Formats: sequence, C-alpha cells, structure tokens
Amino acid sequence: MRNKAIRLIVFMLVLVWASTAPAQPPGPEDPPTTVAIIGDLAVVRPLSIVGTALGGAAFVVALPFSLAAGNTGEIYERLVKDPMRYTFTRPLGSNALGSVLTSPIYSTGTP
Repeated sequence: MRNKAIRLIVFMLVLVWASTAPAQPPGPEDPPTTVAIIGDLAVVRPLSIVGTALGGAAFVVALPFSLAAGNTGEIYERLVKDPMRYTFTRPLGSNALGSVLTSPIYSTGTP
C-alpha cells in the first residue's frame, strides 16, 4: 500500500512539473527573467571568472607547444579570449551558451 502511495505522489509531481513547463523555450530575443539575472550574477559569473583564470593558466602551460606547432593564435582564442568574452561581454542573465555565441555582442566578426 505504501509503495502505491509513493508511486502516486511521484506521478502527480511529474504531472505538475510537466504542466508548468513552457510550450516553447525562451528565445534569444526574450528578456532574461529575474531569476536568470540573479543566478548569472551569483553563480555563473564567478565560475566564469575562475574558468577564465584557469584558461589563462592552461594557455601559459600550452604556450611552448603551441609555438612549436604554430597555432598560438587559435589556442589563445579558445583558452583565453572566448572565456573572457563569455564572462565580461555578454548581457547579464543570458547564460544560454548557444544564444550567447550567436549574439552580436559576442561575435568576433569571423564566421
């Protein structure tokens, strides 16, 4: 009997969760919600700053190898420039990576 009650509760919670889901995910033109802005400010930005620092450290470690291979610019772009752009130039609250990478603010001008 208890097992049936637990299953019924889980089923009802899944139904409630599914019914509150939006019919369409927010697009890049939709303004960010207050929760998205606070989450970005309190969690994503600090982690992005740490990621930027780790990318810089990894670039320094990889520098001799990238100099030998001749792809220092590409390594710099991926390990330093991209995390820095994601951290400091994207709008507050837009933490969906796909929409950020295609936004005009993040664009590098190269396809």
